[in-house]
Amino acid sequence: SSDRRPAEAADYDTPGTPPPRETTTGTTQAPGFLRGFAIPVIVVALLIILYLQGPRLMKTVPGLAGPLGSYIETVDGLRGWLDQQAQSLLIRLDAMARQGGDAGN
Repeated sequence: SSDRRPAEAADYDTPGTPPPRETTTGTTQAPGFLRGFAIPVIVVALLIILYLQGPRLMKTVPGLAGPLGSYIETVDGLRGWLDQQAQSLLIRLDAMARQGGDAGN
């Protein structure tokens, strides 16, 4: 019997890439994953805060009234569009469920 084991992909380092690091759970993680995931989450959180605090900011800093007003109107329009899409989807799903329920009778 041989003490050799088959090679695994993790046995070989790719030149120019840093080695994976250990996480608190003991698993390895690519170094940029957390940063790459956290940045969009932080940006979205900041945009939500800006939307929610927009009216107060416009009163505090009148010079921001134009851009913030446009941003808030754009977000409101996107929310309306998303609501319409969700309602349309629910109507189609209800219709499909009714057709499936009628076929069983």
